Amino acid sequence: MDEGKVHDLRSGTRNGGEKRCLCCLPRELLLIILGYLSVLDYLSFRVVCKCWHSAFSKCSAFISQKQLPRQLPWFMLLRSEEFPEGLHLSQNKQHFLQTTGKFGDLSSRCIYNSDIPELCETRFLLSRHGWLLLFSSKNGCSFLFFLNLFSRARIDIPLIDVDKLWRPVFDVSAPPTSPDCVVFAISCNDFGIEIRTCRRRESTWKSNSFEYHGVSGHVVNTVFVRGIWYCLHERSSFSTFDVVNNCWRFLGLPEGMYKQWSQVNLLSYVIKRGTQVYLCVHGNVFHEVLLEEPLKVTKNWRDRDWQIGVEYQMRSLPRGAFQTLQNEMEVFDTFNGHAWCGDRNVSKYDVIKFRWHHFRSFLNHRYVMMDKWSCPPNNKECSTIVAWVEPVWVHPKADLGWMF
Repeated sequence: MDEGKVHDLRSGTRNGGEKRCLCCLPRELLLIILGYLSVLDYLSFRVVCKCWHSAFSKCSAFISQKQLPRQLPWFMLLRSEEFPEGLHLSQNKQHFLQTTGKFGDLSSRCIYNSDIPELCETRFLLSRHGWLLLFSSKNGCSFLFFLNLFSRARIDIPLIDVDKLWRPVFDVSAPPTSPDCVVFAISCNDFGIEIRTCRRRESTWKSNSFEYHGVSGHVVNTVFVRGIWYCLHERSSFSTFDVVNNCWRFLGLPEGMYKQWSQVNLLSYVIKRGTQVYLCVHGNVFHEVLLEEPLKVTKNWRDRDWQIGVEYQMRSLPRGAFQTLQNEMEVFDTFNGHAWCGDRNVSKYDVIKFRWHHFRSFLNHRYVMMDKWSCPPNNKECSTIVAWVEPVWVHPKADLGWMF
C-alpha cells in the first residue's frame, strides 16, 4: 500500500496533507454504507452537508437499481371529497380521494408536512411499486403523472380526464419505469364497462366498451396476474380483462364464496405464496380467493384461528401485521381505496393510529365493542383516509420519461 495515501482518521487528513472527504470514497463502498440505511435515512443523509449530498448523488442512480431489503410501508393522509354537482354521471353520490400533503412512516407513526406541490390538492388514484399515480386539474391545466414520494421523480403520462370517469379504479402491470408497464383504468355504471389502457411509449389511451348491467356493482380493487387483470366488484363478484386480446369476461361469484350485503364496503389486499397470488376480501364475512381460473376460495370465515391471528392484528397492530405478512404480501400498497382510516392521538398530535374503515366481518362483529378499532359506516369521527406507500427510491434522471 502507498504510505502517502493512507488515511489519518484522527486528523481527518491523508499523510500528504490532503483533506479527507466522504464523497471521495469509491462508489462500491458508498453503496455498502447506504445499504444499511432506510429511505427515511436517505432524506436526512443528503442534507447533512455538501460533501454528503455529493456522495449520495454519486450513488443515487445505482440505489434505484439495487434491490434493498424490504422495509415497512409508509402512509399518506388523504381526504374523501364529493364531486361538485354536475360532474358525476348519476344521481348517486360519487367520491374521490384527494391528497393533503401529509405523510409518515409506519415505524414511528409520525406525520410529516410536505412542501411538495404535487402532494397538495391533487387527486389520488393509485399507490404501487413506490409510485403514486396522481391527477391534477388546476387553473385550466390538467396533468396525469406518476410521482415518487421520496425522490420527487416524476413521469408524466398521456392525459385522460379522470373527473369524467364514473368511479374509476386504476392499476399498473409493472413499475412505470419498466418497458412492460401498462396503465389500466376501469369504470362501470348501469350501462356498461369502460376499460382504458396505455402502454409505455404510447402517446394515447386505448378504450374498450363492454355491455354490463351493473348487477354486481362497481369495481373496488384490481390485481394483475400473468397478463390478466382480476377485478373485484362491490358485491364480491369477479371479472377479468385480458390485456393482450382486449377481452373482458364477467366471472360472477367464485364457488364457495358468500355474496356480500349490498351496503357493505369490501376491503381487500393481495398476498403471494410462492407463485400463487391470492386476494383477501373482507366484508360481512372473510374470504381468501386464489386468482387463477377457475377462481377458488382457499380460506373463509370458518378459518377462525387464522382469522383471529391475522385479521385482528391487521386492525389493532398494523406494524406487527405487516412484519408477519411481509414475506407473503406481494406489495404493501395493494389495499383498495377507503380501506384504512387514521385517527390522531389526542395526547400526541403528530402520531396516528390506524383502523379499518367501514369494516364489517364475522370477526368484526365479535370484537368491535371490545377494541373499538373498526369504523362503523358513516362514522363522522374518521379523521382521514390512509393510503400505504412502498418505500422505494427512484433516481430522478433526465431520461425518466414515458416515451423513452
